[in-house]
Amino acid sequence: MKHDERLKAFLAKTVNLNQSRLDDLDERVTAIINCLRKDQDFGPLVKTHIRQGSWAHRTIIKPLPGDEFDADILLQLTDVKEWSENPRSYINELYQAFRRSATYRDKVQKKTRCVRIHYANDCHVDVVPYLVRGFFGNQKVIINHTTNAFERTDPEAFTSWLQRQDRQAGNNLRKTIRLLKYLRDRQNAFSVPSIILTTLIGNQVSGWWAFWEGYKDLPTAFMRLICSMDSYLQQHEKMPPVIDPSRPDRTFNHRWDERRYAHFRDEISMLAARVKAAHAEEDQARSAALWQKVFGPNF
Repeated sequence: MKHDERLKAFLAKTVNLNQSRLDDLDERVTAIINCLRKDQDFGPLVKTHIRQGSWAHRTIIKPLPGDEFDADILLQLTDVKEWSENPRSYINELYQAFRRSATYRDKVQKKTRCVRIHYANDCHVDVVPYLVRGFFGNQKVIINHTTNAFERTDPEAFTSWLQRQDRQAGNNLRKTIRLLKYLRDRQNAFSVPSIILTTLIGNQVSGWWAFWEGYKDLPTAFMRLICSMDSYLQQHEKMPPVIDPSRPDRTFNHRWDERRYAHFRDEISMLAARVKAAHAEEDQARSAALWQKVFGPNF
């Protein structure tokens, strides 16, 4: 049985990040941007900002007790000729702008591609400087502080791809991603970076199943997508190329390894079998018990 309403309630009450915390995040990012704009040296360089990652994808979930959730923003800056000869200057100068602020000077940390702001026992916000280049303004680059080099990126294209896949899946893809993140984090069932998990499951959306209403409700969509991903993974004993949907010339494989892939492959196979059994069971009580084996006692 599907237990559609119960699964929706589980998602809303247990998995999804509280709306109040999302509202706080909006206010914090507004304050961050305002602080940077007011900085005498750095402010004139700030152009705009956009959401990135799970915040833009709407796949943030509640963190484990005592852990922080994370949110990323891309901060568009004016291209400074002198800094472009030493790319890490963009991150260094962003860090110094925060250090000049009484509000943020003790909260900031320099990372490989961003400056991180910590809000104790709640969340951290990664501020990623980026530039828009090219004759037609169609090249976006971020900075790798470690290698002192620019890296091409197109987060808006990835978000657009995910939105299209979600619509085709009856608006149940992003919900499925949140549920999978919950299983990953709460049950420690497997280890996979969020961007790879999102790409792998997003690639399983099928126009054929969409046509035949295979994603018409959340439990059915969850079952279809998990089983499709299991079938795909079982065809690849070794880690396949996980291609960035926004940039077909790039993969995400450097963020994973064969050991974790093998474990993920095995765990998804067992998960698919449990979900399929729970969905197929016609007795209400037995089906509910089988869904609890998937999601735990909070279901």
